[in-house]
Amino acid sequence: MPATLRSRALRLIQGLCTEAVKRGYGVREHPMDENYRSRAYGYGGTYIPSRPSRREGELDLVVGDFTYTVTIKQEFPLSEDPDRAQSLMVELSYGRSGRQGKWADR
Repeated sequence: MPATLRSRALRLIQGLCTEAVKRGYGVREHPMDENYRSRAYGYGGTYIPSRPSRREGELDLVVGDFTYTVTIKQEFPLSEDPDRAQSLMVELSYGRSGRQGKWADR
């Protein structure tokens, strides 16, 4: 993800977390599945540690007894159109509530 887009995504996450805490909700780090981590390796005598390899960020919002995972990601990461490649999407896991669960800046 380009640095400018990553910066926007981090500001969105920060604003979302700030508002959630202000309203009395909990915010937790969403555990990352090990399948989304690179493998540690050595190259030329240098050790390269394992690190996250996803193109999206997730956090958990806790409202009462319910936990909702919020994902912020690049909507079209492989697009060659520069405007389209700058589009972010916020996705909220609702389950089967029938409510809107995705928002994008279009």
